[in-house]
Amino acid sequence: MRLTESIIKRCSTSALFVACLVVLTQGADAQAQDADDRRTVAERFASIYRAEGVPVGAMRLYPKLGLGLAWSDNVFANNTLEFSDWASRLLTEARLESISSHYSAEIGGRAEMARSDEFSSNDFENYRFWFSGDKDFRSSNLALDADVADLAEPRTSVDAAGNAVELTRYRRNDLEGAYTYSPGRWVARLDGTYRNFDYEDTETLTGTVDNGDRNRKILDFGIRFGYEMSELYGFFLEPRFTKVDYEQRVDNEGFERSSDGYEIRLGTSLNYSGVVTGELFVGYFNRAFDDNAFGKVQGPAFGGEINWEVTRLTTVSLGASRTTDATTLAGASTTIDTRFILGVDHEIRRNLILQLDLEKANEEFEGILREDDILRLGLKAEYRVSPRLWLQAGYRYRERRPTPSGTRGRDFDINEVMLDVTFQL
Repeated sequence: MRLTESIIKRCSTSALFVACLVVLTQGADAQAQDADDRRTVAERFASIYRAEGVPVGAMRLYPKLGLGLAWSDNVFANNTLEFSDWASRLLTEARLESISSHYSAEIGGRAEMARSDEFSSNDFENYRFWFSGDKDFRSSNLALDADVADLAEPRTSVDAAGNAVELTRYRRNDLEGAYTYSPGRWVARLDGTYRNFDYEDTETLTGTVDNGDRNRKILDFGIRFGYEMSELYGFFLEPRFTKVDYEQRVDNEGFERSSDGYEIRLGTSLNYSGVVTGELFVGYFNRAFDDNAFGKVQGPAFGGEINWEVTRLTTVSLGASRTTDATTLAGASTTIDTRFILGVDHEIRRNLILQLDLEKANEEFEGILREDDILRLGLKAEYRVSPRLWLQAGYRYRERRPTPSGTRGRDFDINEVMLDVTFQL
């Protein structure tokens, strides 16, 4: 018998969500924080209720176990084929950490499993293993991150087959490194990212989709030169270079999608007494493709994120970006993605936090007549019963509107409700 069967018989969607919020918010009281603690509300909240872990030699092990329920009113992300369903989720994670005043290192593994009550074609298992570390020197810092993941592609992906009878699996390998040298007010940083995607074929109602032409390697690196004018702000110039190399020189539609590109950024970093922090930049991007049928994609770029500590109990985050991203839609060379993000973290009490996430985006497909408008809204309440046990209740809304409408059936609205219980040593 499935994990959620007995619960579903007793709880409607609205009753479950309202009950969770009542439990989480009863007796809530706001408490002032130390005025010298200038972390964001979410960062401070996570650190206060951080589990002690288990000592393993000179390191500490942090095991985690989570159980969850999720309900969606559109599990196939298709407004012409709307079905609702419940899913039970199991999460296991283990992190091994070592921290000192001069370096930090972490090795971790995570496995997540989901089982649907009615549509087993949406079942999945996701696995991820990672290493991260950084080392401080006299006036410099070296950081390295490696990540290996075996994942299921969500049905909301624009490149996912609309009539798939199973989720598409893929492997993603990441390697990132950065070296920062900061003598005095000058700052110089060299960073690079290598990413590899390897997709399995997908079974659909009409046959097997060969995803070999989606396999690709991405190399991105940049050099930043900056100067801190004062403790409050600084300026930087950052050229970046990107190479996308597809495993198949010619894809299934007859296009050569590999490309080379660059981006120039001019920006500023901000730190107003820890109350307003972040960075902003404007620039220009240019991308050229191996296929002569694809013209150059170029134009203005911008991005950045600002964190504003409105009060000691409320943090507002604002973000924006204009970038290019890969796609394998027939005739399209790439997408130009423009995104605006708003996040709000509010601490009701020292062990209860409410979070709002809002994203408005536009994806313009170069080479074909199509652009998608995207809206995402998320609400979450997290209640730390103790450093070892916490509860989360949340709601998420997702919307995609392609123009012209009905393109590949990727027009959808999705409402989701989630409840999670997590235990950590």
